[in-house]
Amino acid sequence: MPARLHIIAAKEAPIAVIIRRKPSKVFHIIVWNLLDDSMIHGSWFQGKLFPLSSEVSWDGKYLAYNASGQGTNWTGICQPPFLKTVVEWNRYGSDSGIVHWRDSDHLPVHQRR
Repeated sequence: MPARLHIIAAKEAPIAVIIRRKPSKVFHIIVWNLLDDSMIHGSWFQGKLFPLSSEVSWDGKYLAYNASGQGTNWTGICQPPFLKTVVEWNRYGSDSGIVHWRDSDHLPVHQRR
């Protein structure tokens, strides 16, 4: 099976984050500079990332993402291309921990309690 690519573009910056999956449950994070077409390769993650519920901040500096691995589920905010979290919180059960940047400075988090 070919690699799956998810490209998430920043709204106000010429930056996109590529989440590459291949093989199963192995993900690679790449930052793509859309001005000069350069790429910076970063973290490899073994576990599960949920690219469809991830989003890049408007300025392209942060990636909010959902992940699971080793029996835990969490939502994190990192500085791509590295997944080291600046802040993270646990998710419980099947809660999606939906993340969506409302504007360039606000990330409301919707989580069931």
